[in-house]
Amino acid sequence: MTARKQTLREEAVAFPRTLRKLAEEAATHPNVSNKEKKVLQEAVEQLDTSVEALANIFAAHDAMQLGDDWREPFDPDAPIHLWIALAAAFTIGGRVISNPIVGQIRAAHARQKGGLRTREVDKIVYYYAKEYLPSQLSAGEIAKKISKLVNHQLNKLELHLEENTIEKKVRKLRKSLGASE
Repeated sequence: MTARKQTLREEAVAFPRTLRKLAEEAATHPNVSNKEKKVLQEAVEQLDTSVEALANIFAAHDAMQLGDDWREPFDPDAPIHLWIALAAAFTIGGRVISNPIVGQIRAAHARQKGGLRTREVDKIVYYYAKEYLPSQLSAGEIAKKISKLVNHQLNKLELHLEENTIEKKVRKLRKSLGASE
């Protein structure tokens, strides 16, 4: 026995159910924040309400086509229900469905943010190391001298660098300035 192909109407009914299930599963993930759970819950509620209203509109249309009596075949809010359903579906889909393009954009944003943070850290290390860079002190000795100052400044960014990391940054600074180790 072969499986019967779903009609467009059956697919239209199944799609919101699938989105609802995906949103509910995503909301139970331990890494999902309470704010995200709330956004998903609101989107599910909006989707349910709007899809139900749209289903009534389709039923009214069918009744009119068949010549059946239907009390209120016209719903002036139909475009609003459709817009809300689409917005809710977009919200759920954007948060729970893996999308390679969005993944690339998020990764690029994270790299950019990381690059900004790295430059900020480098500026702080340079600020405290600049007076020692021309001296005969080794990068390790400079790192030892400035470590507490750098980390005090980095506490504001909720960061901390080990001395060996500061030492590497001092070496890099010296190299970029053309000074020898």
